Amino acid sequence: DGNMEKNRAFKLSALAIGLVIGLSACGSDKSDPQEPPAPEVIGSHVPSPDWRDQIIYFLMIDRFNDGDRANNDQGTGEYDPRSEKKFSGGDLAGVEQKIDYIQGLGATAVWTTPPVANQWWDPAQNYGGYHGYWARDLQKVDEHFGDLKSYQALAKSLHAKGMYLIQDVVVNHLGNFFTYSGTYDPANPCQGFELIPGALAAGQSLPAPLAQNDCNNSSDFNAAIYHWTPAIQDHNNQTQELTYQLSDLDDLNTSTPAVRDYLKQSYRYWIDTVGVDAFRVDTVKFVDHDFYHDFFHANDGILAEAEKTGRTDFLSLGEIFEASTAYHTEGEEKLIAYLGTKEKPELASVLNFPLQATMTQVFAGGKPTAELGFRLRKMMEMYPDPYRLGNFIENHDMARLLSQGNPDDLKQALFTMLTLPGIPVIYQGTEQAFTGYRDAMFAGGYREDGQQIDSFDSQSSMYQFIQQLAQLRHDNKVLSRGDLTILAEDKAGAGAFAYRRHLEDAEALVILNTASQPVLLNQMATGLAAGTRLKVLSQLNGYTLPLNLVTGENGILTLALPAKSALLLESDGTGELPPVDTSMTLTTPLANQILSADLPLQGTGTPGSTIKLVVDGELESATDVLVGGDGQWQSTLSVRHFAMGTQEHRLALYNAIQGSSLADINFQTQLAYPDTPALTLDDGLIEKTRAARR
Repeated sequence: DGNMEKNRAFKLSALAIGLVIGLSACGSDKSDPQEPPAPEVIGSHVPSPDWRDQIIYFLMIDRFNDGDRANNDQGTGEYDPRSEKKFSGGDLAGVEQKIDYIQGLGATAVWTTPPVANQWWDPAQNYGGYHGYWARDLQKVDEHFGDLKSYQALAKSLHAKGMYLIQDVVVNHLGNFFTYSGTYDPANPCQGFELIPGALAAGQSLPAPLAQNDCNNSSDFNAAIYHWTPAIQDHNNQTQELTYQLSDLDDLNTSTPAVRDYLKQSYRYWIDTVGVDAFRVDTVKFVDHDFYHDFFHANDGILAEAEKTGRTDFLSLGEIFEASTAYHTEGEEKLIAYLGTKEKPELASVLNFPLQATMTQVFAGGKPTAELGFRLRKMMEMYPDPYRLGNFIENHDMARLLSQGNPDDLKQALFTMLTLPGIPVIYQGTEQAFTGYRDAMFAGGYREDGQQIDSFDSQSSMYQFIQQLAQLRHDNKVLSRGDLTILAEDKAGAGAFAYRRHLEDAEALVILNTASQPVLLNQMATGLAAGTRLKVLSQLNGYTLPLNLVTGENGILTLALPAKSALLLESDGTGELPPVDTSMTLTTPLANQILSADLPLQGTGTPGSTIKLVVDGELESATDVLVGGDGQWQSTLSVRHFAMGTQEHRLALYNAIQGSSLADINFQTQLAYPDTPALTLDDGLIEKTRAARR
């Protein structure tokens, strides 16, 4: 607290003489021992941005870029870039060196893994704290990452380029300095308790009050800095979730005033002395709700400190690792609980894990696009402010999408994320099509494939794909701030998916086909006026579009969608209505019929034209029918490829040359396997068989 008071006093003094708070005061380089020391360096401070307009780039400090090789190896065996378990050499100086690369992608904010001093090696779990989430001192930069000055330099450089710094913070746990063996007895919480030998490197120690971590010491026990509990065994048990150790990591007792004071003091420090603009909060659901209200909203809390530095909208994005099952919202309900209430607020926002899971299942797993439609509707309905959600596709704790799908799947997911409400979050390596979830970006760092290459290629296909979409998002506020309406979805499986973004006079349409074959988007109601001209802003996978793309009567739109495609359109004035083949009809009654056998079809059309009979939107299996000179056509609707049981289907008549179609005609099939005839054996054959066996 003494250091923080010095900081505040300096800031007031600086203001009084007309200095800009964001400038750093440097220590004296004179050798006169009588000269008083210069004031402690103050952080770089800028006003909060409108977070709706930001794009976040998330990076792991150790695995991003090595800017200072002198700090790589601290001499305790913790550094080995050949091992996925140990430090690789990335640091804060390396991040600063690559700001232009990050900004060139289109990102406006950098979220880093925790830069704080970590447990370097856990002998109990045979793993290292290179990732930053196993703290030993929350008020010190880890020696592998640099020092306070290098962190301040990063903040200052980002702010100079109009960018923002987001720090990952952990309030639930530290590293693994104690553990339990045997059967745990809540009535005797020190039974089986053990301090882990060698958990700290030589010469290291925990600061107060974290050093009070020996359950068998009565003073430490009574201080209750930690929950004296073993590792979580049942994640459905709320008591274990809130008070037991996650992955055996020492669980802080956040109901103890001394712990709350230490955590608030620690994280105020980074705002004040560095200039951090927002927090990503780790493992949120393992801490009680009351803590977050106090941590952020108390008079000595995070928001009050941020406001003193001019940050009136200090964002917090909570990590609550919960998904929802299809067409349900249990994940959303868990996330929303940690936003608190109007009377007792908690976090400002959360990372959108339910949407991430659904996007992966739809784009890489071929699930029905209606599942994504449901998720997005609930996102807009349930969250108090869906425009400040952190939307993401992959992160450092899960398999990459490319390990489950292909580049087109990833591009469709990116296309969607960058055109939806919410703050897009891009994880390092996504822009280079990484498949290893914690691979280093720099040559010499750990990679699953063992390659020693730099991966900062701003000419790569994926980098430029993201770059283009990010620029479109920045240029078109309708994509970051507009309303969202789902226009088309497929309940049966992969296929068409479309939505509309609307903001004042701006209109945008996003249309995708998640299927591996072309599909027909038939007479989709766009919500736009008839004759609205549509301009293509971006596309994926080769559309052949009319030169003059215009909505038809009642604002409908019919398009043939290539496999694994995406299309971003904006309204661009008015044009002539597209032609309509008014002669095209189906005269055979089909609507709402139940078919159990093939059905002959007939109808009319323009003589000499070709009509496609498209079932369930599947263009590859469509039947081409030539209209005779008399304007009549005939065909057969076959049921042989339909699934057994009762199924819903739709038939469209589509003139591909003209781009004209009839509205979908809905029907059902009701099919069963044929009865198996009774098997009658010839008595003579049976006797011959018995004789052969004898």
